[in-house]
Amino acid sequence: MKLASTFLNFNKPKEKHMLSSLLHQKKIQFLFAFLLGALSVLAFPPFSYLFVLFVSIPGFLFLLDMQENKKGGFWVASFFGFSHFIFSLSWISNALKISPQFEPLIPMALIAPALFGFYVGLSGFFACFTPKGFKRTLVFAIFWGFMEWIRSFFLTGFSWNLLSSVWVEFLPMLQTLSLIGPYLLSSLTLLFFALPLFLYKKKDYKISLGLLFIFLILSLFGFERIAPNKSVLGIKLRLVQPNIAQTDKWNKSIREENFMKQIKLTRKDMPKDVTHVIWPEASMDYYMETPLFQEFVITALNQGQRLISGAVRLIDRKKLTVANSILVINDLGYIENVYDKHHLVPFGEYIPLKDFLPFQKIVQSQGEFQKGNGKKTFFLPNTPPVGFSVCYEIIFPLEVISAPRPKWILNVANDAWYGLSAGPYQHLASAQMRAAEEGLPVIRDTNSGISAVISPFGEILKQLPLGSQGVLDTTLPMEIHSTLYSKTGNIPLFLVAFGVLLFLFFKKRE
Repeated sequence: MKLASTFLNFNKPKEKHMLSSLLHQKKIQFLFAFLLGALSVLAFPPFSYLFVLFVSIPGFLFLLDMQENKKGGFWVASFFGFSHFIFSLSWISNALKISPQFEPLIPMALIAPALFGFYVGLSGFFACFTPKGFKRTLVFAIFWGFMEWIRSFFLTGFSWNLLSSVWVEFLPMLQTLSLIGPYLLSSLTLLFFALPLFLYKKKDYKISLGLLFIFLILSLFGFERIAPNKSVLGIKLRLVQPNIAQTDKWNKSIREENFMKQIKLTRKDMPKDVTHVIWPEASMDYYMETPLFQEFVITALNQGQRLISGAVRLIDRKKLTVANSILVINDLGYIENVYDKHHLVPFGEYIPLKDFLPFQKIVQSQGEFQKGNGKKTFFLPNTPPVGFSVCYEIIFPLEVISAPRPKWILNVANDAWYGLSAGPYQHLASAQMRAAEEGLPVIRDTNSGISAVISPFGEILKQLPLGSQGVLDTTLPMEIHSTLYSKTGNIPLFLVAFGVLLFLFFKKRE
């Protein structure tokens, strides 16, 4: 009864004063910021509960508005960001559990969330240069998108879980990527979910109406852009998902058994019209580059078919350098084309500053990985031009294709590192975003899932579930025209950021 009485009397001056006094304690503010950052994770795949952002973002911005100085803005935003990333990237620690020798490094999984939380903290710091209210929120939102752009390349970059990725389940809004890209859409997304805060302040109702109008226009554009899917004639793909455990992936005693497993899946009830067989990342290693290997491949393919497979390719036997590659192999077992991954995973495939850091790379290969020469469009016989990407190369906006523009993107990956976690779902969301940004279909084949066929609008047309074994037979979706974002890049982000800062500068001088 006492608890009920407290709630019933909460609007009395005394209770309001107690609440205000409590919220003005820095430790309480930081605690609430941490909890709100954790709550926001539920808006991202695999949950996609967008409505939580109507609580977490206004709640955080309310705390940011309470800060009287830049230091307070930095710390309250840092706690929000650190919590957000530590929970949304919790799957990183799974990769360190694969081998006992890496388990002592599990605390290192905190480094990325701490760094990304620092980026959010900087956004809060700069936001506090402006007065409280909408101006502060606007500057924070712009800096959020700008900091996402910085983390896409700083320290090799990691464009994972951009705020704009929450729209993958709402395709009409996802189409905005084709106009302004993911970073500016992240800024707009933050402003949109801040609407309850603006509605709470009666003087900001015009701002609320303006934001609602903008999102209505963008949604209508999205509905108009999405069209029925068409397929490329004469192309039929078979995606093979072997679901080989990561602990077995590099086990020499069962290497050939794993290889034969993929061949059996390839041959099982294969339709006659299959033109291309696709195997995931690192399906073959350089021990297989022998005449026996060629014979194995020949048994997998029918006449005229091609195998496109991820492979660990030996470059220099003496120096033991290898590449994380994609091989195009014809029905006679000959390698026709090779693509080498050029954006390697730090600490996964190479050690930054390895002369100074006492770490081993996580990927268990006997050689040192060498990066490739960069993006390239491949022109294969009887195949539409294709852009290849390996694993997390697909997470980088504007970095998945090169000129001349391909007609589809093939991404091979191995998400078995992360187990049955949120990681593979978030990785898939990145592939959906690249499809919508470029107006190109994305074919994604992974070892343990989620393999998928993605339309040029970012829609998942077919998929194999996470943690399953099987094949997926599909036609190749047809591309659409090149997008505005693919032509202008992030110029709109820079122009909006410059315009907002210029406006606030002159406003302050008035």
